[in-house]
Amino acid sequence: SSGINAEWPLRPGRHYFGEEIGLYFAWLGLYTFVLIIPSIIGLAITTVYDHDDTEEADWCFTFYAFFNVVWPTLFLELWKRRSSALAWEWNTLELEVECREQQRPQFWGKLGKNEITGQTELQYPTFTRQMKQTISLVISVFCITGVGVTMVTILRYDVSTRAEIIYPVNLF
Repeated sequence: SSGINAEWPLRPGRHYFGEEIGLYFAWLGLYTFVLIIPSIIGLAITTVYDHDDTEEADWCFTFYAFFNVVWPTLFLELWKRRSSALAWEWNTLELEVECREQQRPQFWGKLGKNEITGQTELQYPTFTRQMKQTISLVISVFCITGVGVTMVTILRYDVSTRAEIIYPVNLF
């Protein structure tokens, strides 16, 4: 079959190269397919508003920038679903367990029972983890607020500059 919804030939590649390479090509196929969405939106906005100096054009480009920030998160969620489905279909669920990151020798903590696996393992102190997460959240909110304030300031300056060019202030 051909067309946009055509499936990449993953089975022959998986059998020839192995599951890890098959998953890589599955990721590459999904990534290539999903890149069509931001490219079409970007092309449309650029084509319509390329030399347009209106506030509507500014908001369209701002929307596109915001979309490009949110889009990778949506892509990652799609990939999680796709890789889980392929792991189940190919009977390689144990591969995910093998590929998990090994615990570093420098890691410290107290022995505790893992609620998911039921095994005894080192666990990072809850208070320290929550403190680090809170500090990270505060810094992130501060940075995002700074970017938002900067963006609004630049847009207001741009609008006021355009108004001054169109309606110059006569001092005499």
